Amino acid sequence: EVYVKEEVEWNFVSYEDNQHIIDLIAKRPICVLGLLDEGCATGSGKDSTVLDNMHATFAQPKYKAYTKPKKSSDRTFVLSHYAGEVVYTIEGWVEKNKDELSPDVLMLL
Repeated sequence: EVYVKEEVEWNFVSYEDNQHIIDLIAKRPICVLGLLDEGCATGSGKDSTVLDNMHATFAQPKYKAYTKPKKSSDRTFVLSHYAGEVVYTIEGWVEKNKDELSPDVLMLL
């Protein structure tokens, strides 16, 4: 509206709705981040276990945006969204996601 009012030349850009990708990543309980949290909660969770769980969970046709790659499927998964196919590497995810208190905070408690 502002562009029309101020007579600015522009072209409308239509964007694809990516809500299904956002849900796949973050809509709990069954989502990428939810499965990562679940893997961390066990205490003995490993990246490979979380990835195996993701491959098994999202292999269903309803999760069209998730792909188990043919190569490096023991370390990666693929999400297809507006940027195209994006390969994610699982290495270090469990360690980075742990909510451990620093030693200094533990001493205070």
